[in-house]
Formats: sequence, structure tokens, C-alpha cells
Amino acid sequence: MERVIVLDMLHKYFAQIFNNTSTTCVLFADDVKLYTFIKCRHDFINLLSSLDRLENWSNEHQLPISIRKCSCIVLVDIDTSDVHYSINDQPVNTVSEVHDLGVIVDSSLKFNSHISYIVAKANSRASLIHKCFVPRNPEILLLAFKVYVRPQLEYATCVWSPHYNYARL
Repeated sequence: MERVIVLDMLHKYFAQIFNNTSTTCVLFADDVKLYTFIKCRHDFINLLSSLDRLENWSNEHQLPISIRKCSCIVLVDIDTSDVHYSINDQPVNTVSEVHDLGVIVDSSLKFNSHISYIVAKANSRASLIHKCFVPRNPEILLLAFKVYVRPQLEYATCVWSPHYNYARL
């Protein structure tokens, strides 16, 4: 019960920090995501200011931010080469795809990399099952498939489900 109260207090505190900005703050476990819609140069400045607020809060409460786990992904086709994000004077990497809660998302909001990754992982596990189970009992093979392969294929399908023709495998 304490943990829920602490997380609720933390959520309210972050809501107060980012209350008067166009930046949205999303919390999940120990992850914090800051995002905003960039329409003009002023929006970049607001995002940088929000990042500074987060940095100040982190330093004040002695909760260091792991820079190597931080990244920036730009989801639109605008020139951001002159904008550099940093935390504690260390640059934040700008990436073309990000892993978030087990799903790979690219800067075009396409899931091709994710689909390729999970298909390869599922194929690898299916091959391993085929090699390891010498008695080819179909019931045991089916059970092993359902336990070790199927969850890989079904995780987060509501997010990345290949409903576009280009994404069909």
C-alpha cells in the first residue's frame, strides 16, 4: 500500500512540474517519458525547459538519471539537427527506433523492425523445440509451442498487428 501512495504522490508531483507547459509527462514503473507536439521553435524551447526541470528534480532528490538509457526519437519529418538535448551536460542520443515495453517503434511509427525481430525469435525457439524434443510426440510439441513460441508472437499484437499490406509476412 505504501508503494501505491508513493507512486501516486510522485505522479502528482510530476503533474505539478509540467502543469503549465505543453510537454506531457508519462510515468510507468521507473520510466519517465516527456513528449510534446512541435509546431514551432518555441515548442523546442518548452521541451528543453521541461527536460531541465526533470534534471533539477532528479538532482534535488538524489535520483540520478541513467543517460545511457535515455534517448530521443523524432516522429516527424522536420529538421532537428540544430537542437541538442542533454541531461547533466551529457548529450541524449537521437535514435531512429526505440524499444519501449518490449515493442520496437521507429520514427515513422512503423513496426517492421519489431515484426522481423519477433518472427526471428519465434523461429529460433521453434527450431530449438524441434531439436530438443527427440520423441516427436505431437501433443508435447504443441504444448511446448504454446508455452515458448506463441507468447512471443502474441505479445502486444494490438499495437503492432500487421493490418497493412506492406507488413504482411
